[in-house]
Amino acid sequence: MKIIKKPVGLLAANCYLLVSEQENAAVIDPGGDADVIMDLLREHKLSLAMILLTHGHFDHIGGLFGLHNAFPGVPVYIQQADGEMLADPVKNLSADLGMPYSPMRDFIPLADGDTLTLDELTIRLMHVPGHSKGSSVYLVGEAMFSGDTLFRGSIGRHDLYGGDYQTIVRSLSRLAALDGDYTVYPGHGEDTTLGYERRTNPYLGMMSYDDYL
Repeated sequence: MKIIKKPVGLLAANCYLLVSEQENAAVIDPGGDADVIMDLLREHKLSLAMILLTHGHFDHIGGLFGLHNAFPGVPVYIQQADGEMLADPVKNLSADLGMPYSPMRDFIPLADGDTLTLDELTIRLMHVPGHSKGSSVYLVGEAMFSGDTLFRGSIGRHDLYGGDYQTIVRSLSRLAALDGDYTVYPGHGEDTTLGYERRTNPYLGMMSYDDYL
């Protein structure tokens, strides 16, 4: 497994290319600069197999329309609760910037625990609402793509459409309760590890996992 990271778009959201041994790639959160993402695919001689969205905010879907036009047969996946945001510029917040962006209605909805296969890689979606209704992380081996739920030393906002503070705290407790450690690839900023966040992030452990159940 190979991971290529590229900040893209107006808010420098982290876009990731998850690459299999057969050099097929999943693009995670194409937040803008579709041409840059396509150049990365060409530079590394990768075939685009799927597009994965951690949630539906504009800074994580801004390059989706360009990619989908260039690769119309490639499936787009998002947790089902955030599917509405892909076609609604108010809910995906692009309208607030004066550039309403409604990329598409053609996507495949996922639910908590659903898995996808990229050659030898198994990708599992974990629904962690709170930043948005459908915010999710993708777990691949010991890698966690955390979107805007968990950052190094912090967490995502909870005051936007679909956000809720108590909900994100419960979701973070669920992440903290995972077995083992993960390298965390967040939607913005530097990489971290789940072990480091358990020890240092004040938002993890604010509520026990038993309270989530």
